Amino acid sequence: MKKSRFLCLLLALLILSSCSSPAVVTETHENTEETASATGGGSSLPRISGNVSVGGLARAGEEVTPALSARVRDEGLSFAWLLDGAFVSNDRDFRLPKDAGGRQLVLEVTQEGKDGKLVSEAVTVEGKAPDVFYAMADLLPKVKWFGRSVTKDGAVTCDWSASGFEINVETQGEAFQVEYETEYPVYFVIHVDGEEVLRARCENSGSLYVSLTAGKHTLRVLKETSVNTSGKRTYLKNVGFDGTILDRTPDKDLYIEIIGDSFACGDCSLDKFEQGRPSTTEHNSATHSFAYVVANELDADYSVVSKGGIGLLKPSGPYTMPEIYEYVNGYADRETKYDFTRRIPDIILLEMGTNDYSYTDAQYLSALMSFIDTLRAKYGKTPAIVWTGKKPNHEVQMNAYIASKKASDSRLYSFRFPLGTNGGAATATSTSGHPDVADHLAYGQAIVEYLRSQGLV
Repeated sequence: MKKSRFLCLLLALLILSSCSSPAVVTETHENTEETASATGGGSSLPRISGNVSVGGLARAGEEVTPALSARVRDEGLSFAWLLDGAFVSNDRDFRLPKDAGGRQLVLEVTQEGKDGKLVSEAVTVEGKAPDVFYAMADLLPKVKWFGRSVTKDGAVTCDWSASGFEINVETQGEAFQVEYETEYPVYFVIHVDGEEVLRARCENSGSLYVSLTAGKHTLRVLKETSVNTSGKRTYLKNVGFDGTILDRTPDKDLYIEIIGDSFACGDCSLDKFEQGRPSTTEHNSATHSFAYVVANELDADYSVVSKGGIGLLKPSGPYTMPEIYEYVNGYADRETKYDFTRRIPDIILLEMGTNDYSYTDAQYLSALMSFIDTLRAKYGKTPAIVWTGKKPNHEVQMNAYIASKKASDSRLYSFRFPLGTNGGAATATSTSGHPDVADHLAYGQAIVEYLRSQGLV
């Protein structure tokens, strides 16, 4: 009887053992604790614990090392480096391949006598730092430049909204670097093949840096911030790149000059409306302005001459628009005049008048007619001049003026922005009633539609 009970008990234990689930190993990433437990059989190993991350500069051609937290005892460790999920090395210190730019780097760590493993967060490998640098001024024949500029000691001034350059390159995965110097805080963006990949605040001197995948690419380096009324300037100094610089992008069939105020600068476009709170430099984006939208929609080259708060009669800083228009940068240099023969625009968008609110309609119309005379004196009658203001009374005046000039100047046009009650296309969504990104897109598309309706494009 006792033997029978013993056999029954033994059988029950065997059944229970066979139905139980094996322990599961779980893996964690950087800044979490490893919770691995023993696997298989009934034995148990101590768990590895702590954090691991990628140490050093994760850049192609550079060496990376494990960065271990204090909880990881540095004995009996094994390392596994992975690129895009594939094992590449078990060395403790690992020199990244020169073609690793853009790939995802992960480090896995195991420890002898302990269960589980530590896994770092994935890090995107930067392209190899350039060995070859070119003075920006020397590169001008190979790049397309946007906006008014001058050269100085091998650098090129980059003062106006949406000014900068476009360059075509071929790469095996090299990095692209632009060295700058600025006398006031500004923002720059870099577009690669039409997509924004970097937006960076720039102060004093430094570099803009992007990694490129292998192949041919078109890059644009553009200033988001408007000209400084105190005469402070921004310079693009050197370009670092080890790949092949390809031929310059040919000029587009259409060239547009945009003359305007804060709307043309894209001021406040990245800011959401909050009563009483001023906008800051970070909220201004020239590449989201209606001016940039129009140029992109029409596949046109462009130049923007604009400043927030400026008018034909009202100054922004010490000068009005007519007082700075003659110069490359009339705030910084009252000697160097702009060469209006460099390229004659096909269309001039004249977005002026909003800031001239304290002047009478008669004073505004007189200033407008005088400035149009200036444009004709500089460019002749080739450009179509399109007034793109905001005030209904200014529109009435402009239309009357166009009618009076029809016999002598048939290339004058008037198009008023489709504003909402507070400056937005439909609603006020950014600080002080300035248009936001969606509003600028609507403005730009409306202008394009008008230009097409008049047979100008």
